[in-house]
Amino acid sequence: MAFCLLTKTLLNTTHTMAKRELELKEQFNEFFRNHNVDNLYDQLSVEEMIKLKKVVSCINNIITLRATTAFVDKLYNGHFITAVERDEIINEVNGQHANTNGFDVQFEKNEGKKIIAEVKCNIPVDKTSFGPAQKEGIVKDIENLKKGKSKAGINDTSSYYKFMVILDCAENIRECMQKIIAKQTNVTTYSSADELNKEDVFVVYVSI
Repeated sequence: MAFCLLTKTLLNTTHTMAKRELELKEQFNEFFRNHNVDNLYDQLSVEEMIKLKKVVSCINNIITLRATTAFVDKLYNGHFITAVERDEIINEVNGQHANTNGFDVQFEKNEGKKIIAEVKCNIPVDKTSFGPAQKEGIVKDIENLKKGKSKAGINDTSSYYKFMVILDCAENIRECMQKIIAKQTNVTTYSSADELNKEDVFVVYVSI
């Protein structure tokens, strides 16, 4: 009897693993099928999958860069920064390494506004909330905006305008973000440049 139960358990485990791989395979192939590439899953070796993972990391950086640019454009279109400041910020952003440890936007001139911003392009893992790791990352970035970041060379952010930029990439993204904002102090949603101050962190939603 014990042997039969063990055999049944092993069979169920194998079946579950196979089902999971089939689901992942379908999700993987579905995207490439839309680009006229059929069953790429079975065509790639493990080494090629690892290379593809690096490409995905590159894609994440591309999305973050575009979201950052959209944020800067939003500040310009809202008449918070000048065209010259916009170009200067974009040039600085493009000059940064993709994996820099500073803020995504870190702009300060002797004459003009001082701006720092963190940019998040997370897709909520749940329908109405971010996952634990996602929440932790967002909250950490908000704290860095409030208190500073030594790796960015900023330990006091009181003289900066502070922004938490969120890519508006899901129908429920604002609801998910609101749950985090509700538990924070001095964090509010951006509506217009006229309401900006240096005491609060402003959550800005951007589309790309």
